Amino acid sequence: MPDPTALPQSGALALLTATLLVCHGCASISPPGPMLPHDGPAPLPKGSTEVGLMLNAAGGIFLDGGVGVVLRVVHQLTPTTAAGGDFGVGFHSSPKHARELGRMRRMWMVRAHGQHNPGGLENLALVGGSGLTWTSRDLLALTLDTSVLTGNDFSLSEESNPPLLITPLAALTTAVSIPLAQGQPFQNYEKVFTPQQGKKVTQPLPTTTWYIGGTVGIGVEGTKGLAPGGTLTASWFWADAEFGEAILMNVALTPRLRLHTDGP
Repeated sequence: MPDPTALPQSGALALLTATLLVCHGCASISPPGPMLPHDGPAPLPKGSTEVGLMLNAAGGIFLDGGVGVVLRVVHQLTPTTAAGGDFGVGFHSSPKHARELGRMRRMWMVRAHGQHNPGGLENLALVGGSGLTWTSRDLLALTLDTSVLTGNDFSLSEESNPPLLITPLAALTTAVSIPLAQGQPFQNYEKVFTPQQGKKVTQPLPTTTWYIGGTVGIGVEGTKGLAPGGTLTASWFWADAEFGEAILMNVALTPRLRLHTDGP
């Protein structure tokens, strides 16, 4: 059980990265980056660039909820290696807290990431990322994440025009968020009442937080032209920090387009 004096905090997910997760509640955690997967493990054609917009809704146990959006760009450098970047913004979903602070609590995320398909496999990929997450309450965190992503493409009908690929996917992710600046509590007070102690105590600030969890989803993608597609994912993460633990849950929808270029 989390410390009852723990600070309501905000987080993000991930994901992308990771995920985008926007959360805070009675667990004093440092938010992760956008670490959630947006597509299956199969590499893009060499020289291709894919652009996706990840729309997220998040909540959890010992956490409040939030919404967010992540812009993700991925470029296929070689037949087995891709690199990309994320930029995301998240918002806390509590109107009450927005009224108390005079504005909605916000979070921003940047993340660089890479993907490698070992041995040229199309149904298995290793993904890693690093970035920064910061909030409107001056919390700044370094985020690191690594994932194993699996899935397999198949076509429902070879006669569809253009052909559509269906991709069930799953990922196992571990991540850490390291506060570089702890900032201020997200709520507009510094004390909470704890019935167990019968007095008010200072809320702890977020500390280094470890995450482990998984994602399942399904994607649909065209195979011609801009190859329009989209992926629906659901994710669960266990967060562990010095002053509390939490379970994070996220649902994301990622529409995307593929820009084909002439690779070397």
